[in-house]
Amino acid sequence: MGTIAVLVLVRLAGLDTFPLSHPDEGGWPLSVREWVESGQRAGDFYMAPGYHWLLGIPFYLLAPLHSVSRPVSAVISLCTLWLFYRLAARLAGKPAAMGAVLLLGTSYPAVLIDRRALIEPFQIFLITGLCLVAVPFTLPAPGRLRAWRYLAAAALTALLLLTKASGAFILPAIVAALAWPWPGLGGAAWKRRLGITAALVCGVLAAAAVFWWIYTGDPVNFVKAWTRDLNKVNVPGTRPSGGGRFAIHPASIERTIRWYSEYEPVLLGLALLGLLKALWERKHTLMSAWLILGAIFLFIQLYVQENHRAILLPPLCFFAAYLLTELHAMLKMNAPLAAAPRWSWAQAALGMLVLYSLARLGVGLAKTRPAELAATRWLAERTTEKSRVMAAPYVLMRLRAEPVAFWRLKQPFLPTAEQLRRWQPDWLVMEVEEWQTEQEKYGPPEAMRNALAQCCEVAFVTPGATVYRVRKETLARGDN
Repeated sequence: MGTIAVLVLVRLAGLDTFPLSHPDEGGWPLSVREWVESGQRAGDFYMAPGYHWLLGIPFYLLAPLHSVSRPVSAVISLCTLWLFYRLAARLAGKPAAMGAVLLLGTSYPAVLIDRRALIEPFQIFLITGLCLVAVPFTLPAPGRLRAWRYLAAAALTALLLLTKASGAFILPAIVAALAWPWPGLGGAAWKRRLGITAALVCGVLAAAAVFWWIYTGDPVNFVKAWTRDLNKVNVPGTRPSGGGRFAIHPASIERTIRWYSEYEPVLLGLALLGLLKALWERKHTLMSAWLILGAIFLFIQLYVQENHRAILLPPLCFFAAYLLTELHAMLKMNAPLAAAPRWSWAQAALGMLVLYSLARLGVGLAKTRPAELAATRWLAERTTEKSRVMAAPYVLMRLRAEPVAFWRLKQPFLPTAEQLRRWQPDWLVMEVEEWQTEQEKYGPPEAMRNALAQCCEVAFVTPGATVYRVRKETLARGDN
């Protein structure tokens, strides 16, 4: 019970203020909010309808706000930890499973992602659930397997692809785990493995059918959304190749490896040793394939953000815990019976990793204060649901007012009188994290100040954000 309390506390304490808001906490949830409130389909809907269905339910029942989306992500991540424990216990036993859950439940980068309103908590939940359903088929003697496992595998596959299609790498990972070590031809084991593979294929076909149905309803916007997404790059000095964002680039690979090395260097080292041990002993092929194919999937992209790398944290934590558990068992077995240690340095290493992560989280909870929080609290007291606010999406998700994302201004995102008359905002929130940063890519900072001075007046200033009131005459007249 103590472990459960710690994991719940780590996910839910101070959720509104820590960690700092991420731009993706606005873009994706705001798309779901607009779909729930007005039925409007933003570009994100065409790429991730499953995410809109999953988050749309709590948005519809409670409120389409940041105060709902973050707790939903945190609760989903707690469910993932439960599934992950069952998966790890089935593969490596309860001691290793407990260690793996403690590592994943307190891992600093994992907690940063799980506490944010991102799509990855949903994606990892579905991947873990799919692996849990499929893992008995990879074992030599799984016992009796009921038909619901085939149905669940197909349903989870379809929902995973509809929620975030990049999770597709787990499908060949599961198939690889089914086929290696090779079970031989014939027999019940081979038939069961063919059956679960067929279930995965059915899930892929079901997802494809849903995407086709959505495409036929709005082919222009569907193609536009996918084309824009598949041509994103964020590696300096690169442009989309003929294959879009998918290409091998040393800089992209180096950035991904450096991210894990900086956030979790000890965990990464232990996990790689655990992976080598498992491969040598021909064990845990499912988790090995998850880690290896997931890494390859990240390495062949020119657009990888921090939250995308969360997909490798579960197998990294599994192999680190597996290695430490095996070392502890070896030390205990080799010690004289009368002097057999209750604790070992392997268990101490696990405890130190957990305590170090908890200390980092504690410092974050004590010091982090989102820049937009004071501005949105001030504005929330002066707006109603009928008010219109123009700002970055992640700021808008904190307000009940009618949202107008600054992206509608188009590049260079400078508000003119003509644009303001079109969107009719009552307030503008200029923050450093996204809107101002995007504008500065296309012009000097003075351009934004000059544009705002012509149409708005400063109403509230706080470090990192400024609230502007739009002049009524600007919305009524035709001059710039």
